[in-house]
Amino acid sequence: MSSKRLCWAVILFLGVPNSGMAQDYLFQNFAASDALGQMHQSMRDNMMPSARERPAPQRKSKQIAVSTTYRVSPAVSLRVQRQFTDFVEKTSGRQAGQQVREIFRKRNPVASWVSIVKADGFRSGDVVDAVAAYLILNWMMANGSDNNQQQASAVRQQIRQALSNNPGFSRLGNDERQALAETSMLNFLVQHAAYIDALKRGDKVMIRRLSDAAVARFQNQMNMNLREVKITATGFR
Repeated sequence: MSSKRLCWAVILFLGVPNSGMAQDYLFQNFAASDALGQMHQSMRDNMMPSARERPAPQRKSKQIAVSTTYRVSPAVSLRVQRQFTDFVEKTSGRQAGQQVREIFRKRNPVASWVSIVKADGFRSGDVVDAVAAYLILNWMMANGSDNNQQQASAVRQQIRQALSNNPGFSRLGNDERQALAETSMLNFLVQHAAYIDALKRGDKVMIRRLSDAAVARFQNQMNMNLREVKITATGFR
């Protein structure tokens, strides 16, 4: 994933992320929380190192195709941004919330996300790409490493399979899929901005804090230790 500096003013007011922001908004009171929980289970079963020691689960002979794409609704985008900025205001103060709202007014966050992840082949309009990019970024922060496009493509396929086998996700409507994707993108933007800024400044303390936050985030939400997971040409293992 490209490590170019994100041209967002967000890092100027976030500074050192506090504990509230470290927890991010992705999994907090979100309408698709049940689907996310099931997706986490599927991802964990396929990505944790211990999964290699377990017999492969029997696959059903017939699977129903699950749509992971969505049609963009401006109303959904505005609602997601409003909920996100409300969360920022709650965790980082009114001024921070107001500044995020101003950034969203001047810049399209989805377009900013695309400008960062397009080198890995990710695109908007598909939940798979948003979740895969978010997971790869957190793995990068946890391990102080990077990935290539082949690895990103393999991770995308893992996420697609996890979502396709997810009964909770299959019940999401178009608007809910869009909300899940764009909420993932907003969290990605904030975390990416903080991480790239810390790397550029050589701030080892901040780099370690962001690394530990990524590990804690996935340990709490998925019971997955990102430092025990490797990214390969076949995805996370």
